[in-house]
Amino acid sequence: MAEIDDIAEAVNAALLAQASADAAARAHNPPLPTVFAVPFTPVHLNKAVFDEKELATLHVTVVPVDIEERAFSRGEVQYIYQVGIAIQRQTDASVADVGPLQTLAQQIRDFFRLKRCPGYADAMWVGAAQRGPFDPAALVQAQILQITVILHYTVIR
Repeated sequence: MAEIDDIAEAVNAALLAQASADAAARAHNPPLPTVFAVPFTPVHLNKAVFDEKELATLHVTVVPVDIEERAFSRGEVQYIYQVGIAIQRQTDASVADVGPLQTLAQQIRDFFRLKRCPGYADAMWVGAAQRGPFDPAALVQAQILQITVILHYTVIR
């Protein structure tokens, strides 16, 4: 598998492990604190494309996005990998509907910030970005909300 796919799979595995721990915490009586406010099950795919019926429920999809190469030092190359985490759901676009998904995006960025990639120690976090929450065309036509968190990891070889 390509290195970017390995990193995306490691990101997905870390999200899945924490989402599972959060589910167990919610099931506890009384519920215990969680890292993510919204329950979800992440999936690693090559693209985050679903039809309207599928988006009636929340989808969190980890996808490889981009690779950059730069000279780092004599004989070494710095690879910057971008891994996207698409948060998608059909919505009425109200603040009550959008707010929890905005919070989830922030919590995902916080979860990975300033850490090596869990499960792929060669990859060091160097930044993150967020796109969305709105794709105006999708929101108007099908009331689909998408927020994409993009994690940037660097590997020196």
